[in-house]
Amino acid sequence: MLERFPTLLPVLALCVLCAALLLPFIDKPFHMDDPMFLWTAQQIHKQPLNFYGFDVNWQNYATPMHVEMKNPPLDAYYIALVTTLFGWSERTLHLAFLLISTATTLGTFFLARRFTSNAFVAAVLALISPVFLVTATSVMSDMPAQMLWVWSIVVWLYAIDRDKPWLLPIAGLLVAAGAMTKYPNMNVIPLLAAFVVMHRKHLAWQIGSLLIPVMVLAAYQFYTKHLYGHGLLTDAAGFAQQHWIGSPKEFLARLMICLAFVGGCVLSCAIFLPLILSRRSLIIGAVLAIVIALTAIGCIDHRRIYDEDDGHMRVGYLIQLALMAVGGIGLLGLVVRNLRQSFDRDTIFLALWAGGTFFFTLFVNWAINGRTILPIVPALAIFVARALQQNSSRPNQRLLTAIPLVIGAAIGVAVTNADYTQALAVKSGVDQIAATVPVGQGKLLFMGHWGYQWYMEKIGATVFDGHRTAVKAGDWIVMSLNNYGLFAMPRGKVETFDDFAIATDPWISTSNGVAGSGFYFAGNTLLPFIVSPAPPETFVIYHVIDAFAQPGEFTAK
Repeated sequence: MLERFPTLLPVLALCVLCAALLLPFIDKPFHMDDPMFLWTAQQIHKQPLNFYGFDVNWQNYATPMHVEMKNPPLDAYYIALVTTLFGWSERTLHLAFLLISTATTLGTFFLARRFTSNAFVAAVLALISPVFLVTATSVMSDMPAQMLWVWSIVVWLYAIDRDKPWLLPIAGLLVAAGAMTKYPNMNVIPLLAAFVVMHRKHLAWQIGSLLIPVMVLAAYQFYTKHLYGHGLLTDAAGFAQQHWIGSPKEFLARLMICLAFVGGCVLSCAIFLPLILSRRSLIIGAVLAIVIALTAIGCIDHRRIYDEDDGHMRVGYLIQLALMAVGGIGLLGLVVRNLRQSFDRDTIFLALWAGGTFFFTLFVNWAINGRTILPIVPALAIFVARALQQNSSRPNQRLLTAIPLVIGAAIGVAVTNADYTQALAVKSGVDQIAATVPVGQGKLLFMGHWGYQWYMEKIGATVFDGHRTAVKAGDWIVMSLNNYGLFAMPRGKVETFDDFAIATDPWISTSNGVAGSGFYFAGNTLLPFIVSPAPPETFVIYHVIDAFAQPGEFTAK
């Protein structure tokens, strides 16, 4: 059986590994931006062709969803399908997304087989990376987009290699589906266009197939302009343009953060660098780490690297920034080294993949976050697997490969558990609020968004609207302090009824501005995660003693 189907064993092993790593988090509460996709799925249940035809309060006041949402709707259609068949529980949706994560892992394996004999190792490296595991525990569009990105390339390369051009339109449809899941998947179009230039077989089929996603995106632009008065594709591009880099100092800071996100998010690959690079390169890396730490002191906002309470420099934070950034430099340097050693079409293709993703994150995307780094993972994993393949003659090579893989998996699971623990803490906080606030005695209002908003609305609370909400005596206002969209309470109008904190992970933080972690958004942070205990999730319950129209100015976050 195994002789007839030589890929069966690694495929089964990857499926088992994927399930083993992700099933422990199958009951993870909805977290961060998950509600935006869940609400869209609810709207699709009501009006399938008017997916963004409702209002949402995501920035402290009601806004049309077609203005607020900067992602296309295909992920929400998948959620709508799953919930129609199986219901809305967290377990149900995470199981549905586990299928997508498994398909992405298998796609990485089949893709890597074309570039290296270490395809299984490449797939495992991608799977155990912190960015993959954390993203796989959400219901946002990132993992479905990653699956479509990988499989569109798998089908495209297979069609060319096996001389089956009739498969190319299928790859084109997968690219289109990916772009309708997440706009940055449009980057696959120029990536495959470069492949067309390098592999000029079946030019008409290749060019025609690349026109499929272009036509789908154009149709989407015209349809949404007809539906909502503005095309959502160009609207998202305009939003990204508003956040372009404004000064050399800002660019340098953004470059360091982007490098740190590569090194941290793909840490499973970075920990192999000491086995791959020369001693001279490692010495250069150590010097670069010192330079990065010193440069960060000079060009990064001091509020990011100095403790708010005592004003002392956060040395441990700078060390982690330097190590992760050097890891990012090392991985990108590995890409350059491969190009210098073998300037062939396959290496150029992988380098364009990795370099293009880094360039997009650094210069184009509106913010640096783990989700934007995710597409780089398969390419870097393949480069590391190829480097390990070159060192296969070393003594104890299997052991030297297995130990970092185990360490990388442990780190990936630990980071994922930290994110999972934070989501649990938020949901537990909402449960405690529901048990604390007296039922039927005034209206329950809340401030804050993300997954917290989903669960607060589930207990009947109303999100505070800075333009419309009028508060009466006897009402209740609840704040989640590790959140955004908080207003300062007016003096003499409210009294603190209760405040409490729920502990999160004691070792790692993934999304806390005070701790300095920003996996989902590097706003006032530098790292995707940090080895440091995060402050607990803190909640404050106010009882209104005198009516007011709105509480006042935004609280600085």
